Amino acid sequence: AGAPVPRPAFGGAFRRGALWNGAVATHCEVGAFDAERFLHGAPDAERLARALAAAARAVRRFHDAGGWHPDLHVKNLLVREVGQRCEALVIDLDGARVVPAVAAGERMAQLMRLYRSLRKRGLLAAVGDAGADRFFREYAGDDRALAQRMLDRLPAERRRIALHALLYRKS
Repeated sequence: AGAPVPRPAFGGAFRRGALWNGAVATHCEVGAFDAERFLHGAPDAERLARALAAAARAVRRFHDAGGWHPDLHVKNLLVREVGQRCEALVIDLDGARVVPAVAAGERMAQLMRLYRSLRKRGLLAAVGDAGADRFFREYAGDDRALAQRMLDRLPAERRRIALHALLYRKS
């Protein structure tokens, strides 16, 4: 459906009793790095801005195609720089589903899962408040109604961030 995910190479499944197990192999995405590695490389402001915009558009297209990701975090985004352009892919689709529509609240929950992963891995400063804002604005695009419905979910997500922060300190 046009979602920015790796190209499948082959898949297979086998049955053991009443259960099925399956696997899908994808083509190698030459020149792509997970977003955590990209951020650890301390990209300059221009490269960071391009990567954030590409990642936001990729996640938006994934959601618009009905993609629901159970574990969207910084290592589940691949970033590839091609000259002055940047591309991004959503990976690790184990447990992902295709649904008729991803509701605004669920979209925000997944974006905030990504935000929490940046915080947990000590990468939030690399992105900064301006970068997080840019990501959200790029994700929402011109759809002000979607942006507002997503922002309506923000108080609940802030409570979730506080809860997760308590858990991070204990680990």
